Amino acid sequence: MELGLAWIAARLTDADDHDALRSAFDAARARQAAAGEPASIDRLAALFSLAPYDCDVLLLGCAAQVVPGVGKIDIHMALSMFGAIEPLEARILALARFGPDAPLRRFRLIRCSDSPLLVQSVFTTDERIVRLLLGEDQTVAEIEQALEVCDYGPVPEHNVHMIERLCEAVDRDRPCAALVGQRRSGRHATAAGLARRFGLGIRTLRAHFFPSDPEQRREFVAVLEREAALGRFAVLVDCDEAEGRLAAEDLLHGFAGFTIIVGTRPLNTATHVPTGNCRSLTTVDRMSLWHSLLGPSVHRLIPGIEELAEHFALGPQEIARLAADPTLDGQALWEACREIAGRDLAGLSERIAPRLSWEDIVLPDDVVALLHAIEAQVRFKSRVLGRGGFARSLVRGQGTTALFAGPSGVGKTMAAEVLASALKLDLYRIDLSCVVSKYIGETERNLRQVFDAAEAGGCVLFFDEADALFGKRTEVKDSHDRYANLEISYLLQRMEAFSGLAILATNLKNNLDPAFLRRLRYVVDIPSPDAALRETMWRRAFPAGTPTEGLDYAALSRLDFTGGNIAVVAINAAYLAAAGDGVVSMKHIEQAARAEFRKLDRDFGGWS
Repeated sequence: MELGLAWIAARLTDADDHDALRSAFDAARARQAAAGEPASIDRLAALFSLAPYDCDVLLLGCAAQVVPGVGKIDIHMALSMFGAIEPLEARILALARFGPDAPLRRFRLIRCSDSPLLVQSVFTTDERIVRLLLGEDQTVAEIEQALEVCDYGPVPEHNVHMIERLCEAVDRDRPCAALVGQRRSGRHATAAGLARRFGLGIRTLRAHFFPSDPEQRREFVAVLEREAALGRFAVLVDCDEAEGRLAAEDLLHGFAGFTIIVGTRPLNTATHVPTGNCRSLTTVDRMSLWHSLLGPSVHRLIPGIEELAEHFALGPQEIARLAADPTLDGQALWEACREIAGRDLAGLSERIAPRLSWEDIVLPDDVVALLHAIEAQVRFKSRVLGRGGFARSLVRGQGTTALFAGPSGVGKTMAAEVLASALKLDLYRIDLSCVVSKYIGETERNLRQVFDAAEAGGCVLFFDEADALFGKRTEVKDSHDRYANLEISYLLQRMEAFSGLAILATNLKNNLDPAFLRRLRYVVDIPSPDAALRETMWRRAFPAGTPTEGLDYAALSRLDFTGGNIAVVAINAAYLAAAGDGVVSMKHIEQAARAEFRKLDRDFGGWS
């Protein structure tokens, strides 16, 4: 830099211009030397394979911006200053350094004006490069806002060997790689690990910032290539969405930096891309991550790490972020996992915060026993399937699937809520009547959205109104029947593959095809309550803060209601009483009960 700067400064006609240019570069060099860094011009020359002549051009273009008296500089002036006018061969070689594919313009180190003749083009050093030469190394705003800097957590142990294999396969002249796997499989962490092997950081491209106009895309890629070289980072592109695939195609064809593509399926491209497959993390994988990140404190956690790893299928990035928070321990860590796991389901289902316990449910003993069996299967899955060895014998999947069948109001949703509460998980209700579509393929797409959003586990999925999808399977007569069966099979397949508990609810069990019923792990028939159960429900119907007087529970039990009806009558009776002295009596209950029977299009029939 010293010779080039001195040479250029000596040709400036104004002494003040000379001093201004000299002092600006001297200050930058002093700062870089103090930090143990090479001079910016030397760094640019090494990164972009610049010839000494290129460096002189950069400094001259910089002088035009730093020193007020220099004015505009065209290429002919540069050729004259550097003695590249004669002979003709020297001029041609010098002009070639200003070509669109030469480093100065390809990497947007200089900007040239449009002109009929190249030698008449006015050029300036790009503002980003001027600032760099003056000691300010700051990524341009356009690129900075399009890139995300994240800590993706540790590389899953089973992917370390894959990184070694990809390092051998990557073309150093046009480096690119792809990692295929589901979300939370550690594909981003593995991509960061691969970049580190090349001495690079990693930045994720926010694909929605990628321009749609072809010319703007070319400019964006060129500037991104320059910034990636200056910042020493690889560019990560998520191809699960269409805009990400578009960006990846452009980078693979026009970007000389290191491109790493991630997606749930391989990118269909003519470019050869070395590819690694990232399998989904197992409970054992997640336990290993928790142990390595939490260290000795892992043994003080209640609930324990095994339960966290079993119920919440989080990825390395999420586990690392939670493990790094010193305020999270025990139950707080569990709640944080619940919050993360449920984020994606927020717009696709109704979240029911479980408040009920086993003491709140009034069902026949055999039904309660079956519900306890479901709880045990979810709670001890890893113990039985993993350490017990049963996982190898499961053909369809390791999910716990159940059907709750019974008339409206008997407690199907309540039973699901009690299970979720006992397991300390959230309950998400999905109305299948809103999911099913008459358009071929749309139902599967809607179901895919739900299950993909629920892949982090940590929840109980409750599919209500299952009759909208299921029906007695008859002989397939047309394409609609064929697609209906495909929709049912797809739902059952995803339920079986779901890591947690998935429950179907129906009022019409007899309409369900036995072939589909056999694929469910549990079928729980919840009958209408008998008189004894109804009496228990009535005794629990009024909270302690609601005064009652003279209630005949034996008489009330003779009203043919379900638990849902009893709950409605109880609160309506309390409102009727509130209009008077606030004490609920049989008079208020009778009035509310008559209204409920009319709603059901049934006769009250008295207390007998």
